[in-house]
Amino acid sequence: MKTTKKILAVLLTLLLTAGLLAGCGGTEPTPPPKTDQKLVAEKVGSFDAYVFPYYQDGDTGYVYEDEDSNYVLLDYDGTEVFKTDEYMEKEKGYYKVSINDLAKDETDYAIINSMGLIDEKGEEVIPRQYGDIQVINPRYALAIEATGISDDWSNSLFSWPADWFDKEMDGDVRFTGTWTLFDLEKRAFVEGVSGTKSPAGANRGTIFSYMDDEDVFHQLRPDGTELPAGATVFDNDAYRWTDEDDKTAVYDIDGKKLFDCDPAGYRPIMSCNEYFVGQKFLDDSQYRYVLMDGKGKVLTPEFEDGNFTIFGDLLIADHYLRDLSGNIVLDAEIKTDFPDKTRGRALMFKTTDGQVIVYDALKKEVVYQEPESDAYYYDGAACAVRKSGKAPFGLYSWVDRDFTFAGFVHAGMLATAKNEDDTARLVDLTNNDVLLDGYTSYSVYGTLDTCLRVAASNDETTDVYFLTEA
Repeated sequence: MKTTKKILAVLLTLLLTAGLLAGCGGTEPTPPPKTDQKLVAEKVGSFDAYVFPYYQDGDTGYVYEDEDSNYVLLDYDGTEVFKTDEYMEKEKGYYKVSINDLAKDETDYAIINSMGLIDEKGEEVIPRQYGDIQVINPRYALAIEATGISDDWSNSLFSWPADWFDKEMDGDVRFTGTWTLFDLEKRAFVEGVSGTKSPAGANRGTIFSYMDDEDVFHQLRPDGTELPAGATVFDNDAYRWTDEDDKTAVYDIDGKKLFDCDPAGYRPIMSCNEYFVGQKFLDDSQYRYVLMDGKGKVLTPEFEDGNFTIFGDLLIADHYLRDLSGNIVLDAEIKTDFPDKTRGRALMFKTTDGQVIVYDALKKEVVYQEPESDAYYYDGAACAVRKSGKAPFGLYSWVDRDFTFAGFVHAGMLATAKNEDDTARLVDLTNNDVLLDGYTSYSVYGTLDTCLRVAASNDETTDVYFLTEA
């Protein structure tokens, strides 16, 4: 008898997509919208099942479990792409599949090492003979074969929960074994790149970093060539390296020099989107920091703190909101080096003098300011509302609207609002427009820059919509 191993990890009713804000050293954010948004919903498909959308690289598929306990993968117009009685789990644009039975015990490698990787068309990418597969970035994945167990997290490569076994277990089972690097573009294993120790490198951008079994550190470009030893990699795929002549420069991923580093000037220590944070050592054992462009040009005056945050064409440095030249655009000292919350193009700050300020990054003006004692916060999402009166741009007000707040379902724009009959509405926070109504749940995927899609469900049926700007 087939036993489902676990609930599919990605089947979430409420899913937050990537936010608009990024601190230096983080992923590159989407810039704030350049125009006022007004969204319209276009219905593109209906399914007689509770369907869960998957989103990757501008395209979407949908997965549901049929009456025979098969996982069915559909494309967004409802065409069946792939059906399997295997366990299936989303893995960064691919699907991990394995035998959907419990292992007898921790040595049942016929079940444990049955995982493979398929693409969105159902085609096999990595053979079904591994204990775990981890997609690292768009170019590389790790295929891990289990050969033993360990009580020590430090030398294990992956784990299974106790309820994936027929035998009663005390807790998660940690497996040792061998990992091998797989090239997703070439659909082939990378020759000579494998190990028994957890690679656990500081993987940044598209660079894969790992420590081999001889404790030698390697950093691989997407084409499989190695960066020079001692290179410091940034999140934007550039790297800093000091050559044999003791000259330091910053290079792009292909090894082309971008700019030289002045030994007496600023040395890039991290990337901030396409920019760099430069650091200079002072004689009194202190440092100063600047924002530099991609050619090494200094854009700002010196700051005492190197924790920068960029939001579109705005910079937060030394507790003030500034333009990218370092000029202060909001005369209010922020408690932290980043906004407390973001919502669409709105930035919310708590100030050192006890105020709550919401700043419109498009219009470059304050749209909300109240003493902190008069503002309401919703943890986990960007929300500030007055206790009375109208809410500002992009923010949700309990007082002005007849909505019952149910939670944000898309970073930057959308929220659900419950109806009296236990259904809900999907609300555009930019203007409080009701986009969809009468469904019990909404799952939102994508962005306006690629494709924004909603799976609106009622029990055993799901309608799929595209959201576009009017």
